[in-house]
Amino acid sequence: RGGLIAYVEDTSPVITLTGESQIFLRQGSVYNEKGAIANDDIDGELPVSQSGEVNTQEIGIYTISYTAIDTSGNETKAERLVQIVPTDTDYLEMWSSHIGTENQYESFEDLAVNDSGKIYAVGKPPGSSSSAEQVSSSVLITSVDNIDGTTIWSLAADDSKASVLYSVASDSNDNLVGAGSIKSGQTSTNALILKFDNDGNELWRKEFGGAGSNAVVDVAIDNEDNIYVIAILDSNPYNGKPSLLKYSSGGDLLNTIEIESFGIDLEYLDAFKYHYKYGIAFDSDNTVYLYGYFSGSTIMKIDQNGVIQWIKVFPEGTVGFTYIHKLLIRDGYTYAVGYRASEGGSFDDYGVLVKLDSDGNTMLDVNYLSLSSYGTRFHSLAINADGTITAVGFARFAYTDEDGIVVTFDQNGNKVHDSRYGNDEDVRSSDRFRSIVSNGNGNIFIVGSLCTRQFRNPRLKNHGHSLI
Repeated sequence: RGGLIAYVEDTSPVITLTGESQIFLRQGSVYNEKGAIANDDIDGELPVSQSGEVNTQEIGIYTISYTAIDTSGNETKAERLVQIVPTDTDYLEMWSSHIGTENQYESFEDLAVNDSGKIYAVGKPPGSSSSAEQVSSSVLITSVDNIDGTTIWSLAADDSKASVLYSVASDSNDNLVGAGSIKSGQTSTNALILKFDNDGNELWRKEFGGAGSNAVVDVAIDNEDNIYVIAILDSNPYNGKPSLLKYSSGGDLLNTIEIESFGIDLEYLDAFKYHYKYGIAFDSDNTVYLYGYFSGSTIMKIDQNGVIQWIKVFPEGTVGFTYIHKLLIRDGYTYAVGYRASEGGSFDDYGVLVKLDSDGNTMLDVNYLSLSSYGTRFHSLAINADGTITAVGFARFAYTDEDGIVVTFDQNGNKVHDSRYGNDEDVRSSDRFRSIVSNGNGNIFIVGSLCTRQFRNPRLKNHGHSLI
């Protein structure tokens, strides 16, 4: 006698959407379908059929359906919702994540979004401030899921030494590089560079500087995964002057350039006090753009051989000194935001938006006062797919009341939207947005701090935005 034993699979395939399951677009925007992938325990990767259309000219909610069937006939379905909203609709908050401790000064300073859908946020941990003497806790590094804001992992640079990260960037392999400082003595800090993989495992670190206050204040990664940082070092021969350092992906130092060698006047600087006034950016050809407050706020374009292409200096004007906080390059144009400080103090500051052509000529120079505020400062910006610009920062509405702001401008520098976010229940608030990125799926991500009884907690926001 013989028998037959048959195995029948009853496990359905798993469909994973590429991009987000819910997307908000303003009427008339462009919808780019990202698709989905399906995997089965027995059959491996399976084809995915797709149905549904999105008409961005018509307001409404559209459903894109995805179906996968394995060879045993098990079927799985998934959906993506695309909501088309009126062009005058304000920002649609999808989630907000508060990470921190009551009655502690904490703040996210920068963020990056990688291709695998993770957000990396870095900043100041509990008990830290902007001086070496008062920093008393480890640096905050957090990885967050961009779908719902769930914390994936959070870690410290060193459990025994106080540290702060000011900047973070992601490379083509979804590794992240953070830059900042770590305490080296009672009143001194070393510059700090850390590299982690996507799961938070440390790949390598660099600490350097010697006596005094030393810090890496910005980091950027070119399209060959080389790492560039701006370091402010107290030790000789730097003496508090910023320098440009280039590292390989593996952490080897390739080049050091003292920015003073470009023939511009430099101030002697405190690495903590001025950490937000220096930065670096790249265009698609790996051309370097440096910006910061030198002899007036300055933007420099430098080719791959270290040769200056042009220098743009913003001298004192009718409103006041210009401070550039963030710069981005898109399609050969340079976009920058910051603020202009008048003689009347921070109550009279104007947010500033600047656009330059490829030769450094000014195309836009906008002074902006948010809503009914007394003063406005922009800290960061994102360039959207249709060329509109979204800037974030804070505005002062009373002597002790600061709220985070999100402002979008059209390509001509005209305001499209202006939104205010803050702790309305406590007049003595200091809510500030520090950094913003756009992930290309119609969303923007913002980090900063939310005041709680005169203390700040790190804050991460995700808004449904108008463009994809």
